[in-house]
Amino acid sequence: MANKLSKVNKRQAWIVLALIAVLALIAYFAHGKLSRGSHESYAAAVKLIQPGQYRFKTRGTNPMGIVVTMDNKNLLLGTLEFIEIYTLPDLEFVKARPHTFTSGPCLSVSPDGTKLAAGINGKMNLYDLQKVVDQNWNEPMTKAEVWTHSIYPPELMGEISGSTFFSAFSPDGKTLVGAHENSADKPDNTHWVYVLDVATGKLKGSIHTGIGSTVGIKFLTPTLVAYAKETDKYAPQAAGSTIFSWQGSVQVADITTFQRIRSAGVGIQPVRLDHLPGAPHVYVSVRGPTVAPYKGEVAVVSAEYLINGTGPSIVKIIPNMGPSTVGVGISVASGPKLVVTASNRWVNNSKGSIHIVDPESGNILKTLKGDGFPRDVIINQHNLNMAFVGNFWGNSIDVLDLSVL
Repeated sequence: MANKLSKVNKRQAWIVLALIAVLALIAYFAHGKLSRGSHESYAAAVKLIQPGQYRFKTRGTNPMGIVVTMDNKNLLLGTLEFIEIYTLPDLEFVKARPHTFTSGPCLSVSPDGTKLAAGINGKMNLYDLQKVVDQNWNEPMTKAEVWTHSIYPPELMGEISGSTFFSAFSPDGKTLVGAHENSADKPDNTHWVYVLDVATGKLKGSIHTGIGSTVGIKFLTPTLVAYAKETDKYAPQAAGSTIFSWQGSVQVADITTFQRIRSAGVGIQPVRLDHLPGAPHVYVSVRGPTVAPYKGEVAVVSAEYLINGTGPSIVKIIPNMGPSTVGVGISVASGPKLVVTASNRWVNNSKGSIHIVDPESGNILKTLKGDGFPRDVIINQHNLNMAFVGNFWGNSIDVLDLSVL
């Protein structure tokens, strides 16, 4: 009997040791997947799709936020599970920091390069950017947190759902604005731009934007912000229909008075905008209707009108951008070029497309295949020939060399 028990005990010990070894291997490979950098270079990890277009898969899913640090050393991505960090220009993977958001946060970096803002689902978090980059991959993001702010009005907490998608720092870095996206059928008082003090995280004031989602946001001057208003009036085409015609605008608000001062109608469902400091035009992606012939567009809006209220508001409309035009970015490195994404979200089994457009003529210079709901577009402001496009459903990033495309 004792002999049998001894054999059983030995067998159990070997099983325990084997389980420990398996767990150690899992931990080793998981750590390697999330934290190694030197073994995955641009050439090894990034696939050439066609001349000028490269693609790499993200560690997490549904990439949403894309930013380049002010020192041009790192690319940061917000995915469903992580804030992912890559080096520039070689795009070596550094690490993936697990976060506590319920979706992929949108990101922005302060003008002095020291702070990272991340916002989603009713919260805006501010992080010490150096800590985000330097800390171990598995350290909680809260260790890098400067402050967190819930953007929902207290009386609505727990009653509504929505997203803080976009944020922007003022040119002096002292103010952070957040545009609140929410479904157009939500109560009118849930649609705001929030103005936050960067030093304290306290709310300076709120700008009521009216019915409908408030999305892409940019500073035009030190005190004026422009944002895309997905709809000014909620208008279902038929009772009970899920097809909508959302007439939207670009609005401008003053962050010192917390008042809307001007708007320009741009079409059905504007969702993103881009503007270079001092440039005469603001470029707005206009998603278009949810049924064929779709009519995705880019609206070119006068910055002079938005800032001063003089002259015509719309310079021109660039048509034929494809179903569900979402992202837009402007580069002036080797001649002005627009990068425009058409997600084709209304078309089954479509990967979407990326257009390189001449903003002067409106001609499409090149059409590239997306990798599933190409969404956000970021132009590297340190290297205007480099653009990044997040493929939301493809779990990938397209890297575009605009000097080739």
